[in-house]
Amino acid sequence: MSKKLVLSVGAILIFATQAYAEDGLYASVGGGISFAEDLDFSAEGETVTTELDTGFIVGGALGYQLQAFRLEGEFAFIQNGVDKLSALGISLGADGDVSVMSGLANVYFDFDTMTPWTPYIGGGVGFANVANDVSVMGIQLVDDDDSVFAYQVKAGVAYSVNPTTDVTVGYRFLGTDDVSLKTVDGVSIQGDGPQSHNLEAGIRFRF
Repeated sequence: MSKKLVLSVGAILIFATQAYAEDGLYASVGGGISFAEDLDFSAEGETVTTELDTGFIVGGALGYQLQAFRLEGEFAFIQNGVDKLSALGISLGADGDVSVMSGLANVYFDFDTMTPWTPYIGGGVGFANVANDVSVMGIQLVDDDDSVFAYQVKAGVAYSVNPTTDVTVGYRFLGTDDVSLKTVDGVSIQGDGPQSHNLEAGIRFRF
């Protein structure tokens, strides 16, 4: 019974792979809404929590379709405004933003449904420049950046408008390693790398 199941699954995967569009290059662009998690920073034994507003994400990619798989290089920019800082039980309104400029190598698997709709899952790794610009009551506290390892997972669905054009909607979780920054006074601080949940829409062109 198990051998028949394995053969059946293998046959389905082979058939599905053969049903895809021709292999080739593609380019994509997109954007959407970014929901960032709070960030904790430690400096001189104290922990400060940075709460972030809803922000935005934009990006573009160049990739190659290889049957059911896609391989691509992607650039993305995420920015979230700073809402408030909290420490020692006190919260203060804050200004500025936290931005992530990332470059990642991604791999995807497309699920052929024999319809214009193609769900996909994927993920990637790379690097990101994380910039923190934070001020309270007009006083600049941090204006620094750090380059760290970045990673993401993605899922969504593409709709084929015509043989060369797809529109996509999806979800992306992007995170980075912890960052090391300095305040404007030169004090070293260690903090969480940004982690965000992003809802996106885009368009993909096949060459």
